[in-house]
Amino acid sequence: INSKMVSRPIIFSLMAGVAAAASSPSSPQRHLRSASASSSPDIPDISEKRRSLQDDEDITVEIPPSCLNLLKASADKNGNIPKDNYFVFTDGMSNGYLSANGMTEYGDMPTENKFAFVTLSCQCVAFGGRSNCCQGNRAKLAVPGLDDPTTMPDQVRDYVMDICSTTSDAIGDNKMPPSGELPITNSPTTASPTSSPTTSP
Repeated sequence: INSKMVSRPIIFSLMAGVAAAASSPSSPQRHLRSASASSSPDIPDISEKRRSLQDDEDITVEIPPSCLNLLKASADKNGNIPKDNYFVFTDGMSNGYLSANGMTEYGDMPTENKFAFVTLSCQCVAFGGRSNCCQGNRAKLAVPGLDDPTTMPDQVRDYVMDICSTTSDAIGDNKMPPSGELPITNSPTTASPTSSPTTSP
């Protein structure tokens, strides 16, 4: 009887300790519940790495200078790059490969390059354009703010980066050496010098 009387306070004490731990702010279970309660179906979960990038306001995406300069040279006065201008841009990105191989306009480009333009131009829908904004003569790459990329909204900057990377991927190996560099060729072979013929007296 005495052992039972002693064990009951111990059991009650243990139960009280568990209950206190569950209600404590440092409880891992409480943290999990609060995190779940603060989430919303309308706000997708994001990774810790992505969240840290979003929280760091000093992180900016730098557009490759060579691509940026070609975009400036290819865009019209309204900051748009239609099909023919995209040919000029792609030819510049390939260091003149297209023109060196007899291509002079958009229709001459390989299928991969045309597909890149269609894919990029149809992103106009994401910028509020109609569903047919990339059809026919309406197809273009809208790249405003090229003169000062630091003032670009994040969405436009990401789009410009996509133009550079997608065009480069479509070009692939169809690229000339950079200006001022010569293609690598095998070293010419030189014949060993031969002794001059001797004449008999």
